[in-house]
Amino acid sequence: MTKRMPEIVAKNMMMPFYIPLFSTNFPYVLLWVPKNGCTIVNKWFMYHIGAAGDLSQLNVEMTHNYREFVLRKRSGYDVELKEELLNGEKPIVKIVRNPYRRAVSSFYHALSGDWLIKQLGSTVLEGMSFTSYLLKLKSFGESIHELDKHIAPQYTIGEEQTPIHYVRLENLQHELMDLERIAGLKASPMNEIARSSHHFSSRMKLEGDYANRVISFVYDEDLPTVNSLLNEETKALVEEIFAVDLHFYGYKLGEY
Repeated sequence: MTKRMPEIVAKNMMMPFYIPLFSTNFPYVLLWVPKNGCTIVNKWFMYHIGAAGDLSQLNVEMTHNYREFVLRKRSGYDVELKEELLNGEKPIVKIVRNPYRRAVSSFYHALSGDWLIKQLGSTVLEGMSFTSYLLKLKSFGESIHELDKHIAPQYTIGEEQTPIHYVRLENLQHELMDLERIAGLKASPMNEIARSSHHFSSRMKLEGDYANRVISFVYDEDLPTVNSLLNEETKALVEEIFAVDLHFYGYKLGEY
């Protein structure tokens, strides 16, 4: 039997903390990475496999704990998932995001906890400017793919070697509803599933030129908007660092 992807690609996709979502009772294999609507996607998956319970009570921590401590820990999960990736027929779906906007979201996530920002040579207290953040990412070169997926490119090495249906975060709710319709799934309560506090948009109020301003989550309550962080220099850096995402997922240069 011809495998639908090389084994090394399946291995690359089966990242321990960001493992694909798979169930024998679900018609798709979902590839996801952080900062791409991951909480919504995980909740949507849980709803359709009957694991969501009361959606109004399903918070971010509960959603990710289910994947980490229930789904992944099920006996045979990794073996069945690998077999499906290599030889199965379920369509593989990956959620992707505009690289410019994702870079800003990833920057804020890095600022919010020492576990990431210390890898970039700073602390939550000291903070960092968006320009400095991008220059630090650029300094990793090809090894950037080894960084945590909150800040690394969305692209998984080798994914172009297998058919994948890409769903854009910018149109996520409508595209998930299309997937439901295609597979004959029950329509999910999308407004409830899409409700999430796991983002920074409500704090992004500052307008102006903030690309080179040091931002600290300890001292700064309000945050710059996407436009306030993207100038000619930072746009060029995003386009260089995340060129593979722009290319593979079909986003146009300069559009965000």
